Amino acid sequence: MDPTLLRRRAALSEAYNAHDADAAAAFYAAAYVRYIGGRRVRETAPLVSQISRVFLQHPSYAERLTIERHRLSGEGTVLTIVKSVWLSAMFGARRNEHTRTLETWLQVDDTWMLVKEHIPLQPGADHGGWNFPL
Repeated sequence: MDPTLLRRRAALSEAYNAHDADAAAAFYAAAYVRYIGGRRVRETAPLVSQISRVFLQHPSYAERLTIERHRLSGEGTVLTIVKSVWLSAMFGARRNEHTRTLETWLQVDDTWMLVKEHIPLQPGADHGGWNFPL
């Protein structure tokens, strides 16, 4: 796997952990789309605002990820990631979630950019809106 892609993915996680919405948004391609199950769940336009809202609502937000595998797909690379997220929920309760995500990255003007995320629905998993970020 391209070590530049690994560094880009690590830097995206660092931007989220630093609560830097502008830096995080810079990793997403203009054509970025997100799916949970087979359903598209968001548009690109308010990306920085959505990221900022997550940090405002969950000031303790932190994530850690593990790349399970990668595969080439057309001109890009699909990463299978297990993301662990910690945040404060209602009334200060701490919550963590582990989500398996498929991320498609393409090189846009010689820079790896995230173009698609797909979170497959898994039996027994909690998909009640706690799939962060966004």
